[in-house]
Amino acid sequence: MELGGKGAALVFDDADLPAAVAGIGTAFSFCSGQTCTAPTRVLAQRGVCERLADGLARYAGALRVGDPRERDTVVGPVIPAAHRDRVEAYVELGRKEGARLVTGGERPARDRGW
Repeated sequence: MELGGKGAALVFDDADLPAAVAGIGTAFSFCSGQTCTAPTRVLAQRGVCERLADGLARYAGALRVGDPRERDTVVGPVIPAAHRDRVEAYVELGRKEGARLVTGGERPARDRGW
């Protein structure tokens, strides 16, 4: 069910992890995550949580960030600077609340775009 971008991906202990990683990764990276169906949270049972986080970190780490006009770019810039600032604020809030960053979390080294 689409809930305006506030839906969570649910992953249970008996999940097919490669399929879960691929499905979640594809959904959160499509259009640089700027779609109303992008999962904003992943809720996983304890027995699969670490392996899922590792898989998603590997998936995200392999995404090419760059100019969306280049064929191999998967993640382009977010649309306005205000959105970039909001994303960075969420990352910082997560850190302050005890979240463990598993990949990224910093601005890509770029001279243009958000």
